[in-house]
Amino acid sequence: DGSDEASPAHALDGPPPPLMKSGFWIWMMRHIEQRPITAVASIFALFMPVLVQLPRLHASADAYSVLPMNIPSIAALRSLQPDFVVGRFDPYIVMVGHERSMMGSSSPLFLQRDGHEALFELARALWSLEGVGSMLGPVWLASAGVEWGQSSTLPAKMRELYRKVVNSHTLANGSAAVLQVHTSFLPRGPEGAEWVFAARGMLRAWELQHPGYEAMLTGPACEAADAKAAVMGSMPVYLGAILIIVMLIVFFMFGSALLPIRLAVAIVFTLAATFGVTVLVYQTPLLHGIFPWLAHYDGLCYQVIPMASCVAVALGIDYDIFLVSRIVEYRMLGLSDSKSIVQGVARTGGIISGAGLIMSLAFSGLFFSDKLMHQQIALTLVTSVLLDTFVVRTVLVPALMMIARQWNWWPRSVPEVDDVSEEPVDFELTPCAGAPAGSRSMGSYSF
Repeated sequence: DGSDEASPAHALDGPPPPLMKSGFWIWMMRHIEQRPITAVASIFALFMPVLVQLPRLHASADAYSVLPMNIPSIAALRSLQPDFVVGRFDPYIVMVGHERSMMGSSSPLFLQRDGHEALFELARALWSLEGVGSMLGPVWLASAGVEWGQSSTLPAKMRELYRKVVNSHTLANGSAAVLQVHTSFLPRGPEGAEWVFAARGMLRAWELQHPGYEAMLTGPACEAADAKAAVMGSMPVYLGAILIIVMLIVFFMFGSALLPIRLAVAIVFTLAATFGVTVLVYQTPLLHGIFPWLAHYDGLCYQVIPMASCVAVALGIDYDIFLVSRIVEYRMLGLSDSKSIVQGVARTGGIISGAGLIMSLAFSGLFFSDKLMHQQIALTLVTSVLLDTFVVRTVLVPALMMIARQWNWWPRSVPEVDDVSEEPVDFELTPCAGAPAGSRSMGSYSF
């Protein structure tokens, strides 16, 4: 009669994809369909040892991790470290001044008792920081402090050396002074940025105790520490914004309130498990026996975290929309919720797995780089892709959707279950009784 009000099975134009009734993906989905809660619980139980590592993730600002591992300059520094205060060859500098000098006063403050004693207290606080091996300045010589008036008791040669240090570390008018701080660890290594943050906190505390004075820190890892702080400080905003935007897009695509939430859970799971793996690899001695050079590093390069996060989120969304689109297609054709999920995974599982394997192989080339940062990029990307491909999209997502069932689509309206569409359909196209001449059919669907 020309009416468009056909059965729900004809909600989409063109022939429906054939239903699969055998194969690995059907076999796996049948098991998940029977025990979806067990499947979800098993996934979280299996990955719990990795997920609990996430709070320990250390974003490293190690300058040596972006350089080839075996270049002579780094090898020389590492050879010096056991026997020397290696920071002497790359010192941190603390610059100290007073608001009077900033206002144009040329008062020789640091050549007087008050200034000397304030600077001595600062040096003593710096000396108490972990990792400080020696210092050099108007109030400190190597490993010992020089209090006001003590210089006159020094031996003649030591007194002459001290005078030269005072002259080289104090302005001629005595209005400002500097301290060299030598660390026992590699100044630009994995401990550098954390030491910078600790030292700056101590400087702020000293300024509060000595109003009018100002102390600033510069040196090897200061720029890297500032860059790390800026990047890592923006990560919560980035991840929060991208998740909200993606959830809104998915909501408007599928008209469902639950699918965006489930997508966010899957993305967070992938990121948490991926970075948990990096903690085990780069912050524990687990693999030092196989890869001994890992002992020189600690943590994940802070540059890797935003790069890996954006790629993992993008791939997760891509695979998720591909899978859910096929599930929705089957559901709109009249299949039940569980059958739609089974068929959706069965039809996309091989494609998603193949795409994930290809992408993992492409990223794996970075494992052969002699730069640690490249290896870390490879590990995070390969781990996130494989997790998303073989765990999240093929097990976790279907199981969660099996649990939700009809709530997956709320508040969207979906067709009633079509009993005819529930029947398995062979791939072979056979003539359909009553179909127009020359047409072919796929089960009960003719075209």
